[in-house]
Amino acid sequence: NASISGQLTTDSLFTNKDASISGTLYAGKIVADQIEGLDIFGQRISGLELLTKKLTTLTATQSADVLTNTSNASSSTILGAQTATDSASLEIDNATVKLNLQTGGLTVLGKAEFADETIFDRLVTFLSDVVFKGRVDFQTIPNFSADTAGFAVIKKDSDRVEVDFSQDYENVPVVTANVSFDTVTNPDGSVADSKDLEQNFFTQNYSYLVVNKSKKGFVIVLNKKAADDVTFSWTALSVKDATVSLGNTPVMDSVTPAPENPSPTDSPTPTASQDASLGGGGGN
Repeated sequence: NASISGQLTTDSLFTNKDASISGTLYAGKIVADQIEGLDIFGQRISGLELLTKKLTTLTATQSADVLTNTSNASSSTILGAQTATDSASLEIDNATVKLNLQTGGLTVLGKAEFADETIFDRLVTFLSDVVFKGRVDFQTIPNFSADTAGFAVIKKDSDRVEVDFSQDYENVPVVTANVSFDTVTNPDGSVADSKDLEQNFFTQNYSYLVVNKSKKGFVIVLNKKAADDVTFSWTALSVKDATVSLGNTPVMDSVTPAPENPSPTDSPTPTASQDASLGGGGGN
């Protein structure tokens, strides 16, 4: 055994057994097969290297501040380092990230919540049902499917036209139909006067109904054969739990019925004085 309390300077030092240094060891280079207590830091460094490699694929548009608490985290907590490789997915149990970033794509496998305003610059496609619990404003003209609105023509010498939906509605839709006239242009491109068409339609005294409504379609019926083609525009809207308004039943005034066989009125019997006056004064 050897004990040195002062400064030791040597060109080389070899020991075959344990050595204990209670002070600070200064060395230009240390080569060791294993240093106990440093393996956890090595795993953390490996995990941080993988994290850095993943984050370099993201382009920050402004200053980024990534806050990750690793003071008490193990390698598996940071990146699942037991199974992580260069080609493995990045897995973080808990992380707080504050930055503006751009990425080529994003896939979220679990529930996601956006607590602030969100802007989508391109086409957004919803592959399943969507529930809007707040008000929805369309600041441009919306487009609807072909089963929401369209045109139907009752041909000349016919009295009905059937409209079939390309896809069944979940509920029987509310259908509205109206007679419609298209704009007619003259050969020179000017708009033709439609008064003749309008007057011809009015003189026919047409009436029409929407019948046979179902989830699959409906039928528009005229009260008689069409003298010319009649065009209708229609809309169909599916309304969940649509209400039905009922009018009040009219109340008839109470009237006392007349008797079926009224009894005849008795004529009064004339008195003697009445007979004298009715007979006239006979005199000389």
